[in-house]
Amino acid sequence: MNNIDSKLSERMKMVAGLLTRGKRVADIGCDHAFVSMYLLRNEIATRVLALDLREGPLKIAGDNIRAFGYENLIETRLSDGFEMIDPDETDAAIIAGMGGPLIVSILESGMKPLLRKNKEQRPSVITEGYELVIQPQSELDQVRAFLRENGFAILDEAMTYEEGKYYTAIKIVKSANSKFNYKNDENSLYTDLYGDVLVKKKDTVFKDFLTREREKKLSIIGNLDESISARNADRKSELESEIKSIDMILKEFE
Repeated sequence: MNNIDSKLSERMKMVAGLLTRGKRVADIGCDHAFVSMYLLRNEIATRVLALDLREGPLKIAGDNIRAFGYENLIETRLSDGFEMIDPDETDAAIIAGMGGPLIVSILESGMKPLLRKNKEQRPSVITEGYELVIQPQSELDQVRAFLRENGFAILDEAMTYEEGKYYTAIKIVKSANSKFNYKNDENSLYTDLYGDVLVKKKDTVFKDFLTREREKKLSIIGNLDESISARNADRKSELESEIKSIDMILKEFE
């Protein structure tokens, strides 16, 4: 295995693997640029903008890029999200390893014209056809709700289990439609928390995740004493409803 591949976690390989090949990619929050170089080495991207908000990691990224000989194909920039990207420079972006609310904030900024710190106007970067792969570390339901309400089509999803945690990556594209109704029929199992792509793919990691989630919720119910407060009774009812939803999804794996 080459040094670049060995530097990447399975989580980040999963994220990179969801991108459509042949695009110019913005690696937002590039850290030390190993994802940026992985995209080029594996012929997923043709060029990469490696962006980070912090000067320290960006300097290390530049050193790594030169050490591996990718300085002609990767440009580093100090940037807060999409701030220092012009609309004609990239076709796609990766935003991974951040909390869900932060990813939503970055997406919002990329969808709007922005007045940069140097007073220059940056037009919207995320317009119709722009592709992104996002990997939220939290609040997946809030992220999916934002996508649904803001004209993003979910093209694919993937999940991996690494060092005791489950990670989900979502491939999306901006559409001309202002909103999407992912619950496309009354029998749809779609929820903002779980989506439906991994259900349809019968993803085995996702099945394991659901099974563990079900066990956790059952354990919580077992520790609730309804006689103590009405709040506990409401929480039990809520958990039972969540377990019912999980059971409906798990039936799809039978």
